[in-house]
Amino acid sequence: MPTGREHYEKLGSIADKAHSAAADFDDMERTNEAKLRAVGEQA
Repeated sequence: MPTGREHYEKLGSIADKAHSAAADFDDMERTNEAKLRAVGEQA
């Protein structure tokens, strides 16, 4: 059974990964929007 501290650190690691993934996804969304706008302007 993990101690309270180990459990908390594990949750922190999961939260960090989730936050990082959300930030990456947000960047990807902005990049896609910029590409779509650029393509739309060329058409």
